[in-house]
Amino acid sequence: MESIFKEIITDYKAIFTILVTVTYAVAVKYVFDLQRKRRVERNEIFFKALTTGLENNAISSYEDITNIYEGITRTSIDNSDFKYGLKRWLKEYLVALISKSLDSKPDDTKINDWKEKITGFIRKNEEISPYDDIPPAEKNLLIDILAYDDKGDKDAVRRKVDELSGLIKSKNEVLTNIQNTNKYSTILAIVGLILTIFFGILSIK
Repeated sequence: MESIFKEIITDYKAIFTILVTVTYAVAVKYVFDLQRKRRVERNEIFFKALTTGLENNAISSYEDITNIYEGITRTSIDNSDFKYGLKRWLKEYLVALISKSLDSKPDDTKINDWKEKITGFIRKNEEISPYDDIPPAEKNLLIDILAYDDKGDKDAVRRKVDELSGLIKSKNEVLTNIQNTNKYSTILAIVGLILTIFFGILSIK
């Protein structure tokens, strides 16, 4: 009787382990799918708002673009990712416009006109914060390089370039190590998941 009871408990533990594993995998997939869906929906809303604004001549300045992007993404213009995200969406819109893959089908004259406006907005975005999408350490070194270059201090420029080179090499080594670690961790996680399910099924039998 006791052995039967222990076997039942073991079976329930195996079933519970499988259920937890499957539930976790489904939950993670759901969260990723939801985030991806939201990004796609916001991107589509931005494209539609931009197209409507260009057609109605309601968009004429960089401020108009930032207001639309801020309203859709709920991201403050002071956020470090704001201008990078805006630039990415503007470039994606530019590709869709030139390839004529927008839902709206503007004629060639409008395409050329809109292309000039979007290109101008992208240029303005980069002029305001040219290094916003670069990590702080690299950003500061680039600013220093430009400042010393304006002063004609070649030795200081060369020194800062060497510092930047060393920083890039160091980060590249760290990134390579992380990628190698993640590769093996992913393989081990998959193997662990398969073995958990496999032995769980065996214990049920």
